[in-house]
Amino acid sequence: GYLGFDKTGSIPLHIYGDDIIRSRWEQPHWTNQSPQNYQALSRIAQQCRREGIQFYFVIQPYRSALIERYPDIRTALELFDQKTTQIVTTEGGEMIPLYRTLPLDDSHFADRSHLNDKGSSATTHAIATFLNTQTEP
Repeated sequence: GYLGFDKTGSIPLHIYGDDIIRSRWEQPHWTNQSPQNYQALSRIAQQCRREGIQFYFVIQPYRSALIERYPDIRTALELFDQKTTQIVTTEGGEMIPLYRTLPLDDSHFADRSHLNDKGSSATTHAIATFLNTQTEP
C-alpha cells in the first residue's frame, strides 16, 4: 500500500518513478491560508513558552519546479514564512525555513511537498545540523 508505518511510527515513503501520484506531483497546493491554523500555531507556541519548552518550527522543502512555474506558490510560501516567523519568534521559538535553505531536486520528493526516504534523510540531517549549532539558553 501507499502508507506503511514502521516500528518507529514513521511512514518511510519509498515512492519513485511510476509510483508517484502524477496529480500530486504536477499540481501545486492551493494558496489559501487558514487563520485558524495560525491561531493554533500561536496557542502551541504560547504553551511551549509557558512550560519552558524550546519550540522549533520547520517549514519543509517544496518542489522547486512548481515554485518556479506558479508565482502564486512562491508568494504563498513567503507569506506563510513571514506569518509563522512572527508567531513563533514572538513566543521565543526558532524557525527552520528549509524551503529556503535546503534546495532539494526532484529525486527527493514523493509529490509536491512530501519527501521520499531520500528527502527525509536530507531534511533530518539539516535539522540535526541546525540543532547541533544551537547553544544552551
